[in-house]
Amino acid sequence: ASATPLQVIEYETHSFRKTICRLSQDGNTTLEQLSELETIEVAKNWLSYSKQGFPGGGYLGKGYYKYAIRAKYEGNDVALLQYIPQGSTSETNHQNLLAELDVLTQASGFAASFKERTQMTLSTTLPSESIDISYNSDGAFIGMTTSFIPAGPLPVNSSDVSDERSLLYNTFLVVPLLPTGGFCKERRFSGNSEIGQNDEDYVGMMIDAFAHHVVEDANGEYMLADIQGIVQFDKSIILFDPQAHTYVITGMSGSWDRGSEEIDKFCKEHKCNVICKQLELRDLLQPFPHWPW
Repeated sequence: ASATPLQVIEYETHSFRKTICRLSQDGNTTLEQLSELETIEVAKNWLSYSKQGFPGGGYLGKGYYKYAIRAKYEGNDVALLQYIPQGSTSETNHQNLLAELDVLTQASGFAASFKERTQMTLSTTLPSESIDISYNSDGAFIGMTTSFIPAGPLPVNSSDVSDERSLLYNTFLVVPLLPTGGFCKERRFSGNSEIGQNDEDYVGMMIDAFAHHVVEDANGEYMLADIQGIVQFDKSIILFDPQAHTYVITGMSGSWDRGSEEIDKFCKEHKCNVICKQLELRDLLQPFPHWPW
């Protein structure tokens, strides 16, 4: 009945240098810091909206560990991520965001190999219903500001306290903005230590098969956890904010990494569906071959 006023977002410009993550054909990742000085515009008024508990202004949302903030980079709207100060410091924010970029890059590679696998196999064995699985990794990077930003606790939740900081730390992670709207549905398929069992529909079964594929493709030494994403009207899925468990060193991929314990748990509890069988994914209860072969 009444028009909603447009939200005016003020931005603050920061100079920074970029770190990108490259994925080689053999599955190894390499972080590369670029020397060129760049700028990014970050929303200033997002902290006041975050107290309300829902998106508004420059505030996009909050997870268990991180804030998502609206920013502009090279003329495009992007999402900028930083850790919540409670329980996090400048150093842990920096290290965990680097680990997140690494996991996001790895996850994108696994999504690509899964797509190749399904295209080679499912076209002749399953209905032609196509589900494209990808991660919001295109153009993702780590930024570190050239000016010092003193990390500190958030202000008290009081209406008379104003905090217009755009950044909480020197280091931030930038990822593409996810699509929203009536034709997009956010869905969680698994947790950090909860095995996904999504056999109620084709989309869910495809994600469960993807999770199985990752463990097999990594020879039992890597698994993706906390699988969540946006299911679009054409049933394509854009996954985001992945976590990982690694076999070699617990904690190697970030503070959420619980190591071989979670991989072993997945191998014991995962139940293969019809897509796993059509893709001829291996029996995870059988030991993986290790070097020397």
